[in-house]
Amino acid sequence: MRVRGKASVRHRSIPTASADNAVRGHAQASPKGATRTVRLGVATLGKDGAIAGDPRLDPDCSGGSVCREIRVRVSICIYAPSQITSMSLLKPLFYLLVSLLISSCTTVGINSHKIADGDSFPADEAVSQDYPISNNGILRILTLNIAHGRNQAANQLLLEKEDIEQNIRSIARMLKKTNADVVALQEADGPSGWSGNFDHIELLAREAGYPWYYRANHAESWLFSYGTAILSRLPVAETIQHTFSPSPPTLNKGFLLGQVNWMNDTEIGSALAVDIVSVHLDFSRQRVRDEQIAEMTEALANRENPMIILGDFNSEWFAEESVVKELAEKSRLSVYQPDAIDLHTYNSKRRYDWILISDEFAFVRYEVLPDIISDHLAVLAVIKLKKSTESSAENNLKMVNQDR
Repeated sequence: MRVRGKASVRHRSIPTASADNAVRGHAQASPKGATRTVRLGVATLGKDGAIAGDPRLDPDCSGGSVCREIRVRVSICIYAPSQITSMSLLKPLFYLLVSLLISSCTTVGINSHKIADGDSFPADEAVSQDYPISNNGILRILTLNIAHGRNQAANQLLLEKEDIEQNIRSIARMLKKTNADVVALQEADGPSGWSGNFDHIELLAREAGYPWYYRANHAESWLFSYGTAILSRLPVAETIQHTFSPSPPTLNKGFLLGQVNWMNDTEIGSALAVDIVSVHLDFSRQRVRDEQIAEMTEALANRENPMIILGDFNSEWFAEESVVKELAEKSRLSVYQPDAIDLHTYNSKRRYDWILISDEFAFVRYEVLPDIISDHLAVLAVIKLKKSTESSAENNLKMVNQDR
């Protein structure tokens, strides 16, 4: 266990994809019963049936990745309510076309490891420092898959920028209400043509009051840039971004680790280093999830700090091959009431979102929040250090002081 002195207030963000690499998205509204033109960057879908794709080349597309101009012609119209049956038949074709455009120029994510020059990265000066922080021996942590800011919509491509911004602000209001110290997010977008072309995490952090915020881009192309993220009111001293091995046809997933300095006891007068890991696993195949858990376990094997892993695992405890259960049983991590029947987080019946804590911690409270702000529900946990861990931290501090 490492014990650190009180951290200074500074901020540094993980480098993200430039907005120049994202293609702007736009959808034109249409009156009831009329056909509608939908623009996807420079690819235009209209009633004339023409689609001309000319995506900008992503400079990261190299070393085997192929970026090319795409030109396709199909007939897609959005019909009046009386023609819903025809429209429902064309929806799969629309999403297939979008998938082909996305996969045409997708790059492999880049892993990175950054350590602060000092006790912490600098904080964002645009964020107010007036929000309360837990210094009474408890830590409030929350996880949420924010679904690219689309809330309950079928796809973010079908929303206007203003709608997505409002959805992000709704999430910010929920975070302020819960007063979480650290937040883990999944499907967190940087400037992306398919979701309004603005940084969702920067807006969310500034609206909700989180001076330290970091986003790991696991999946990037001309249309999108997204991954996992961490928001913190506690100083952050280290970040690790890891993208799992590619698993086509699904897009890349990964995790982001942030080491926070937690003043768990003002009497001790020192910050405890805690590793917070925001993770997102593949939704489609058990084999891929198994490989991703093994990859994450290996990547985190040498970490010595108390650890909290939380996120969207796309796996339930009682599944035939549960990666959550496997991770808990093969590590020093525990979960809250794995057999509970009232903690569903997805589709009213699936518990896909989990918070796992190392054996230095104990759960004080755990709840799934009712706020409808995504296709997932947020999970909030209040945890504390066990008595033996508190004593160990205090003894370590005394030994450090005696050496001075």
